[in-house]
Formats: sequence, C-alpha cells, structure tokens
Amino acid sequence: LESLRHLNTLSDAVSREAFAEFEAKGLSFARNELGAFGFAQRVRRDARSRFEAAVPPERQGPRILESGGSEGLQSAGDRDAWYPLVHADPADLAPYGLDIAADPAQRERIEQAIQQGAAVVGAPILRPEPLVLTPIIHLRFDPERRAYAAEVRGLAFAWLQPHRLLERGLPADAASHVLAELRPPGAVSALGAAAGEPEYEGAVRVADQRWPFRAVARSGHRIGQRTGHAGLFRAAGALLAL
Repeated sequence: LESLRHLNTLSDAVSREAFAEFEAKGLSFARNELGAFGFAQRVRRDARSRFEAAVPPERQGPRILESGGSEGLQSAGDRDAWYPLVHADPADLAPYGLDIAADPAQRERIEQAIQQGAAVVGAPILRPEPLVLTPIIHLRFDPERRAYAAEVRGLAFAWLQPHRLLERGLPADAASHVLAELRPPGAVSALGAAAGEPEYEGAVRVADQRWPFRAVARSGHRIGQRTGHAGLFRAAGALLAL
C-alpha cells in the first residue's frame, strides 16, 4: 500500500498502463500477500464533471457509482467528495468508478486516515473482508501564500484477507500441525479450547488496530515433537506475532 501511495504522489494522473507496469515490476509479492488491491481517486464536487468527461468511452452508464441495494449499482448521490475506483488488481475486482466511500462509516474512517496521514482499517465493501486504506497526500506549493498546502489525491487500499497471510506465513511442515487465526478486535476465537495441547496467543498490528493472533497445536502435536515440528510451531507463532 505504501508503494501504491508513493506511485500516485509522483504524478497528477497515473494511467492504467503505468499502474499495470508498476504492479508487474514492483508488486508481484502483493498479489500473493494481499490478493486484491487498488487505487481510488478523490474527486471533489466541483471536479465531478471533469472526471466523468475523462472516463474512457467504452465504460457505459454512470461514471461515479454507489450501491443502490436490491436495485444494484446506481449513480452516486451528491457529496462534498467521492473516491471512485480507477485502478484495481484483479481488474474485475470492482466496477470502475465505484465510490468506496459511499458508506458514512467508511467516510469517517477515511477522514481519520487523512488527519493521521496513516493507514486505517475500514469497513467491508463488496466482500466480507475489511479494507485497509492509506491516504495519498501531495504537497503542492502555493505561490500566493508562499507555502506548501496538503492535497488529498486519493486512497490506496487492499482487502485484508487474514487466511492468505497465515497460509504464507506458516512453514509448510508446520501447517499440518498447527491451527492458526488472525481475527478482528472483539471477534471470538473459532479455534476452541486447546484441550491440553500447546498454544500461543499474541497480537499483530494491522494499520491502526491490533488484531488477536492465536495458534493451537493439532492433536497430532505429540507425534510432531518426535519429528521436530514442535520447534516449527513455536517459530511460526513468534514470526507472526512480530
């Protein structure tokens, strides 16, 4: 997300070709870790007509979209600003122009991210997983005031998928001997009681939150002790807790 943020501070407009090239050369690891990510441009009310006039002609229908509930997607309602999706991986991740800040709760989290200048965990959209959002802020020199002013260009975001992180964080040998979970604050553990088997509990920082992490040895852990898997269990827990 930080890489995406820096890319979009280098230019006033990042083309789809430039985004694809940057993604292919510098974000191949992110496909494995994140699975789905993108960039949403900030469009002020006085700039909506210019944004929509520049939308590629092959994209039919409303240019800035929001969910209309059972009626599907519709033209976004009036607001001070919108955050329509303009780049995404995979490309069919979400409709072009979908305002990821249509939900008032999401807008509140975005404002918090902008004020802090740092990533936050946002609300889910289109998928059950929450978004992680980081603001793209550009410092522009104002010649009249002879000072730099902060300009919010948009958001880099990713769908947080804890199972992907755990699948890639646990050594292959340990995965068959360990049950692990990374869950949102306040969520109840789905692993149940350890039933006398070793377990590890800690916390992992996810943007502005701390998510509980728990690992429990499977019932075959006693066998694993004789084959060296106990050490892998402890190492996996320590690694993910950092």
